[in-house]
Amino acid sequence: MKLSTLAVFCGASSGNSRHYSEISQQLGIYLSKRQIKLIYGGARVGLMGRLADSVLRKNGHVIGLFLSFLK
Repeated sequence: MKLSTLAVFCGASSGNSRHYSEISQQLGIYLSKRQIKLIYGGARVGLMGRLADSVLRKNGHVIGLFLSFLK
């Protein structure tokens, strides 16, 4: 069975190590190459933003969610 969608919720900050940011970017590239849709926490900053941006840069599909109680 081929994975078609993956939900990821991670920090809206960059974390305590540059390594986290690099891994987020690598995951985004991996998802795009395999045509796996990303559903994520909707932030444009931090690890979530880095992940989503890397998917979009490789023409992948991203769905961002923002929970109303966080407003």
